Amino acid sequence: MNNFFIYVFFDVYNKKTRTKVAEKCKDYGLSKVQYYLFSGYLTKKRIENLKKDITTIIGNTKIMLLIFPLCDNCINNLYVINTKRKIRKDTAKEKSTKVEFGMKLNRKFLEFED
Repeated sequence: MNNFFIYVFFDVYNKKTRTKVAEKCKDYGLSKVQYYLFSGYLTKKRIENLKKDITTIIGNTKIMLLIFPLCDNCINNLYVINTKRKIRKDTAKEKSTKVEFGMKLNRKFLEFED
């Protein structure tokens, strides 16, 4: 089976629903990175099942959910600054293009806000 490293980002206004989405991510073996960010490895089928389960949980609740499966090349090119815990040995890379890409991506997501 082919496992994909995924990031699951979400923002849910309803606290009860937010807790259920977080618990569902944990049920799938994903690790909490930040309040609304989980990561881990899942097969394509489990990613699809996670999408269905979260869709069932949210119903008509206002939510923003992003699931990013990353290929091995994408993982190798991640740029991470984390002073709290060690993630990878080469976190001190000075490639501003990756930071700029992240900022552009964030601006794109903000454009879709209701």
